[in-house]
Amino acid sequence: MRRHQIHRAKRDGVPLTRRLTTQTDLIGKLASLAPAVMNFANRNRPSRILMEKTVGIHRDWVQPRYYGKTVERWWKGRGPRVEGANGRVVLFTTCSVNYSDPSTARALVEVLERSDVRVDVEYQRCCGMPQSDTGQLDRVRQSAERNVADLLPYVEAGASIVVPGPACSLLMKNEYPKLLKTESAEKVAGAVQDAMEYLYQLARAKQMNRDFEKTLGRVAYHAPCHLRAQNIGFRARDLLKLAGAEVEVVDACSGVDGTWGMQARHHQASLGVAEAMLRRIREFEPDDVSTDCPLAALRIKESLGIEAVHPIVLLHRAYGMAAS
Repeated sequence: MRRHQIHRAKRDGVPLTRRLTTQTDLIGKLASLAPAVMNFANRNRPSRILMEKTVGIHRDWVQPRYYGKTVERWWKGRGPRVEGANGRVVLFTTCSVNYSDPSTARALVEVLERSDVRVDVEYQRCCGMPQSDTGQLDRVRQSAERNVADLLPYVEAGASIVVPGPACSLLMKNEYPKLLKTESAEKVAGAVQDAMEYLYQLARAKQMNRDFEKTLGRVAYHAPCHLRAQNIGFRARDLLKLAGAEVEVVDACSGVDGTWGMQARHHQASLGVAEAMLRRIREFEPDDVSTDCPLAALRIKESLGIEAVHPIVLLHRAYGMAAS
């Protein structure tokens, strides 16, 4: 699929509107300067109709919420708080979490620290997945080169790279070495782990704090396609069960596929792909819905009106810690 996208991009070019939608860092940085304005525009019907006609994003697609206090800004005033007797990680937040879901990053940091894992945060730019989706290989390679340079010092100091978004963790694990063909890229790729994968390994080593104070209820857990492709198992399911949840795994596609499903011309087809996922969530009648994929969470919000949270947010709640 990637080879086809790259070929098509070379043959036909990438439309300006699609190039704009892949500028996630630029959009996030601008939105974080005036989040109230951006959030209002993203929920205002006339502006959404205008967006559909100009940029091609369907008027009913739920846009992410933006925050002024990004993970970067929060971290500058906080920093590491434990020495790390049980390990050290560097959190690569992803653009989605940094600008639109900072509570997931804060929950992850606090859960890791509860098990005496030292956390540093390093995020300067997108992993490159949006550009990969549109066949812009040169831009993906540029992001890979710069991210490898930023993350390598942490890896050489013994840290694992923990990523809360499966699209990014898959790209960094599998594609960075192929794109760059360097020893540094191999080292960084070898240190990348999905957030719940890392926590599961911590639990297996009996180093994870298991003093849960609240029992979780019925959780419909959507397992993203990019996570299943990593062949690491349903670690979020395992950890949520450890915290007392009754978990229904929903291993069906959300139909978003990067920017494809949010485009007006593909929106109806995208909803058709998502129907199996949505039906299984409805039938389970959960207390909470969880997914590691931010785009799947937006599809669930759009179609079911339910806020789907990252599984680390539910673990954070199970510990009895206040919402971050």
